[in-house]
Amino acid sequence: MSPPRFFAPDAGLTADDVELPPDEAEHLARVLRLRVGAQVRVFDGRGHEWLARIETAGKRRATVELGQAVTPKEEPHVSITLAPAILKGDSLDQVIRDATTLGVVKVQPVIAARSEVTRTLRSNATRLERWRRVAVAAAKQCGRAVVPAIEPPESFAACLGRQPARPQHMAIMTVEPDAAVAADSPAILSLSAYQKKRAARPDAVTMLVGPEGGWTSDELRQAAASGCDLVTLGRRTFRADATPLVALALFQFLWGDF
Repeated sequence: MSPPRFFAPDAGLTADDVELPPDEAEHLARVLRLRVGAQVRVFDGRGHEWLARIETAGKRRATVELGQAVTPKEEPHVSITLAPAILKGDSLDQVIRDATTLGVVKVQPVIAARSEVTRTLRSNATRLERWRRVAVAAAKQCGRAVVPAIEPPESFAACLGRQPARPQHMAIMTVEPDAAVAADSPAILSLSAYQKKRAARPDAVTMLVGPEGGWTSDELRQAAASGCDLVTLGRRTFRADATPLVALALFQFLWGDF
């Protein structure tokens, strides 16, 4: 059985003795009840991981001594920034959890036209901090040594405006099947048509996924005009919080990252 894993963002930066963040220390001492001398693994969230030995174990403070570096699990070939629309309630928590498990490097929440966004969410640092804790917990559970960056929500227009215009970086917008039959919709690709159009595996991708109710016609036109490939995932309509998981899994399979 592998030793339990802990997130130590300062690991490897200075000395071999590393202090864990307070919530990690509490999990070590109060939840797992580990003691001084026990072996653990720590990762820095930037792709590095070590075996380590517990030196001190208090309720809110714990230190470990780094030992041998270990090879972390391989990251996907394609660097994915997931740009999910803000969803109702706490649904984005699960989206971030799944996205972390599937290897995205960044999550950029987007305020879409049909997103139900309160003033509190726009400015609440507590919600952002919680999303980041969700990403850390997911990385610990799935064995990744990388914690994706979780950015503050931004507008749909701002997200489109930041997409790099270079061949090796692509942008994909997932759309519902019904969008393909709307008279004023831009061209929408099936998965097989996308695979033929983009035969070469990209280096990096921004993947936009819509809110409950889907993207508006205006958002579809804006995305197409900015160079996004509009792609439907099949004949079925998925829940908004499940679509990112389906999209990531399908495209990573196409790119050989599964």
